[in-house]
Amino acid sequence: MEMTDVREDLVALRREVSALREVVAALREEMSALREVVVPLREKVTILSEVVAKDHSDTQKLKAENAALHGAVVRLEQAVVEERTTRQTVVEDLRQEVRRRAAPSGRPQG
Repeated sequence: MEMTDVREDLVALRREVSALREVVAALREEMSALREVVVPLREKVTILSEVVAKDHSDTQKLKAENAALHGAVVRLEQAVVEERTTRQTVVEDLRQEVRRRAAPSGRPQG
């Protein structure tokens, strides 16, 4: 290899190194800009994570309350059915008593 060829290769390499330095500088600028974008986004993600955790906790509490309320509704429905049954029995007993008292003595009605 002649000295001229070596010098030409050296000049070409220096140009390439210079171009690569420009690329690296541009990439550093982009990284800096991206960091400026990423920092507030990370803060928002942290806040949203806290909100999601609280919402999850609230959801669990609401599910428990819903289950308790459902149980209370079932118990109330059962109590209403029992009350209606009791009332129907009492009303029927009273009707029979009224019929018995209204019947001429010696002949029960029914």
